[in-house]
Amino acid sequence: MSTHQQVPSRNVHRSRVPSEMSGNARHAALVWAARYQAAVLEADQLREAMRSRAVIEQAKGVLMAQRGCS
Repeated sequence: MSTHQQVPSRNVHRSRVPSEMSGNARHAALVWAARYQAAVLEADQLREAMRSRAVIEQAKGVLMAQRGCS
């Protein structure tokens, strides 16, 4: 995913947690959903960083070859 593409919303909304859950269970579900959302976002960002890293390494190689560096 490029930084210019729109990221689909992964927001956790309170209405997605069943209303029949107790207050503590409901809170725990929301906390875990937020943690999951953060982990998914971080994984997406890391994948993009790894893809762009390959391009950076290729560019470094080209520059080193052009300038006779080792």
